[in-house]
Amino acid sequence: MALQDAIDKKPGYFYHQLITITFSALAIEAICNAFGERYITIWKDFESCSPLAKLRILCEHFSIEYSRNSEPWSTAYWLINIRNKIAHAKPEFISENYITHRDEYDRKWNQEPMSKIEKQITLGKSKKAYVCANKIKELFCECIPISDRHGLSNDGWLGTTSTIENG
Repeated sequence: MALQDAIDKKPGYFYHQLITITFSALAIEAICNAFGERYITIWKDFESCSPLAKLRILCEHFSIEYSRNSEPWSTAYWLINIRNKIAHAKPEFISENYITHRDEYDRKWNQEPMSKIEKQITLGKSKKAYVCANKIKELFCECIPISDRHGLSNDGWLGTTSTIENG
């Protein structure tokens, strides 16, 4: 939903992009933990590892080629690093000086300068982040039997209801 709101440029769309990127990074670690818990003996030994280490452990287990310079791994690497920068942000003094024409000044006079992190929050990177998390989930799902995919390839729940006569 956040990605769609960013695409639609709904009010606050910058924050929808930030949400998409942050949650995609969190999803990667959650995916690792979900698959690791089911398929890696004593996964608890690896729970405190970085998400990137968890990805490599699972790729090795499932015989998936992991190369930090190819997709989806390069985006995953960026995502985990940007997530860490967001989670552990430090103040950044920003100073910008421009010499400009009046028409450009009139267009940009109220635009705040952006930090290094803020400059990385774009619609293109939001889309790429979302695709990356889904691709990793798909790659891992392809390595397990279809019957084992419940709760991994989709969220789901089961329930029953019945009516009771008041009486």
